[in-house]
Amino acid sequence: MYCEILDVDYMDNRKVIDAYPRIKAWMEECSKAAGIKEVHAPWAGEGGTLGVVNGLLNGNGYNSNMNAPKLHYFGIYGRAEPIRMAFALAGVAFEDNRYPMGPDEKLIALKGSGKLEFGQMPMLELHDGTCIAQGNPILQYLASTLCKNGLQQSDDAMALYHAECTLNVHVEDFAMKYVSPGMFKPAAEQAEFFAACLKDHMPKYLDIMENRAPVHGFLLGSKISMYDIQLCVFYANMYQKKENDTMLDFKAAV
Repeated sequence: MYCEILDVDYMDNRKVIDAYPRIKAWMEECSKAAGIKEVHAPWAGEGGTLGVVNGLLNGNGYNSNMNAPKLHYFGIYGRAEPIRMAFALAGVAFEDNRYPMGPDEKLIALKGSGKLEFGQMPMLELHDGTCIAQGNPILQYLASTLCKNGLQQSDDAMALYHAECTLNVHVEDFAMKYVSPGMFKPAAEQAEFFAACLKDHMPKYLDIMENRAPVHGFLLGSKISMYDIQLCVFYANMYQKKENDTMLDFKAAV
């Protein structure tokens, strides 16, 4: 599975996913995508690292690390990990600035700099000083520009529809309704919340995803796309263990 290549500890159990061969095969294809092994482990540390992936990509105007785009986000997967994956897949160097979840002087300074248009991260600062915001728009920008050669492109309207629809089902009909709210519940309530998710919502969701998973290759074609990596983040997070993980039982079942 994709998540096994990151340098963190992962669940050995795959009780649910193993029953869905198309989803499993799809995730395994994602794990083989060129360059993906270079992605930094999100839980490896906070405070900022330089994510130079496979050297600097010629032809993009970056001839030194000083010109590399600067990504700003917390030291977690969250909304920035698909952006990190896109850089990795395209072999584009980037500066990966990670901030603690609590109070932090550097984050306070960033918020006071005027660079965060909406007062939040992720934010990507380009080599000319332009700052762009919001996870999905940043990813779409990269898929059309700096990371274009590393991600599947398509002019096929129906292929784009199917890829977008699959992602929307995952995000809007499952993750935002039945997973994300549990992460913000008190620890004492999380076990019951996620147990209900496993029983009442996960089977239907996985049935849908099994039908929509590509029979061969990826969601948009023969090469991994921004849609695939957005979904990879969820499955990778479900297999990842971290200290004091209140979702551990849920992850073990998945």
